[in-house]
Amino acid sequence: MKSQYDIEYTDFAQELKCIDSPDNSRTLAKGHRWGSYHERNVAMKYVRIQEAHIHLNQKFKVKYTDEQMDNEVHFCANLKGRIDGYFCDGKITKSLAESQHHYIYAPAARYELHFEQIHYMHLAIDRGYYLQLLNSSEEWLTHIRTRLQNQQEIYPGGITLHHQMKTILMNMMDVPLTGNLRELMLEAKILELIALQLGQYYHAGAFTSESVSRKDREVFHAIHEYLAKTFNEAHSLQSLSRQFGINEFKLKQGFRDTFGTSVFAHIFDLKMRHAHHLIAEENMLLREVSREVGYKNPNHFSTAFKKRFGFSPNELKN
Repeated sequence: MKSQYDIEYTDFAQELKCIDSPDNSRTLAKGHRWGSYHERNVAMKYVRIQEAHIHLNQKFKVKYTDEQMDNEVHFCANLKGRIDGYFCDGKITKSLAESQHHYIYAPAARYELHFEQIHYMHLAIDRGYYLQLLNSSEEWLTHIRTRLQNQQEIYPGGITLHHQMKTILMNMMDVPLTGNLRELMLEAKILELIALQLGQYYHAGAFTSESVSRKDREVFHAIHEYLAKTFNEAHSLQSLSRQFGINEFKLKQGFRDTFGTSVFAHIFDLKMRHAHHLIAEENMLLREVSREVGYKNPNHFSTAFKKRFGFSPNELKN
């Protein structure tokens, strides 16, 4: 059985059934071959809110085309499971583990998400509205505002979803008011979430990378492209730093802040995705795949593969 289902979102959405309800619910029919999916949606003037409970029978790789991506900032919270995403032609690779959240500005219409069994909430916030909230002379906010104004991608990485934020999110879809009062309460909750999120990132030091020069960012992207071609070679921070003329600390910090992952986590992900392809599409033996991606011990490879995908190589072959 194929363990990852590739599909365009337009085709995925055709399987969803709309329910006549105030929150514009959509769901898969009971007993659907894919499993269960239920989402609720709230549309406001400057914000779109979505909550989804997803329990599919296998991992889905869903490819999206959204022409509004350059005009929205996205707040995503993962309450259960794991979501992997690829934005801006692979420049941003993000993973949200259970009880993590992030915000992302990715001004490219095409992206893809990988998921199977998750409970998440997503806020799409109008870029102009978000910019007004950053109307401050504080330097770190100025950096964010400048990147949004120039339509440059922003992704400070995933971070822990604290109890206070989780409570706000869980209450957001069930505000016990209607009309303008409901809108006011929802907007208050949204503003509180944004403030808590930015404050959490600030205290974690996530915005230090905004002082990185354009030249350094070009170097990080060059390294990213180089690793995509050479991930099976032996790499170290020292060798990469020497090759690309950048010091190790700047490489380590700048790469993480640019792509939302460390150099070696990115190499690991590239290796595992390559291994997945070799097993699923090339039907290679596990010991051959293990050697191909640099593991002398097939058992160690199997453990790493399961950590990445949530199922073993043997399960993929079956």
